Amino acid sequence: CDVPLCNACKNSNFEKCGCRDGNQADYRGSIHTTVGGKECIDWEDTPYDYDLQTASFKPDRYQEAGLEENYCRNPDSRDGQAWCYFGQGVDDWDYCDVPFCDEECENANPETCGCRNSEQRDYRGTINTTADGTECTRWEDAGYLTP
Repeated sequence: CDVPLCNACKNSNFEKCGCRDGNQADYRGSIHTTVGGKECIDWEDTPYDYDLQTASFKPDRYQEAGLEENYCRNPDSRDGQAWCYFGQGVDDWDYCDVPFCDEECENANPETCGCRNSEQRDYRGTINTTADGTECTRWEDAGYLTP
């Protein structure tokens, strides 16, 4: 069914985690190593992109992205999660192991939404149509399926 995901990120502490829906572009913590254990370099020292003929991700070009020191960020909201450069080549970057805020789903109302970390098994509302508008089969009419 077309059950909305609970917005666990609404009141999150972005110094500890980043939201999945924005690919962690909101993360403002101090994690500074990649998932492979490499130390991030300072954003001021990011490599020059010869294809674009410009310095890649400099703090003055991405002022709203929180490009401080060598902390993991996602300044262009690219797919995935927070990341950083670990060397001077434009391909010398990797994702960081920043937790997702919406892994936990505290204070959500199971009658209005389902949590991602439980694959929405916590949902207890009354939505009875799929995303394309097809009416759902009642559990008792499903035959071999039981709730």
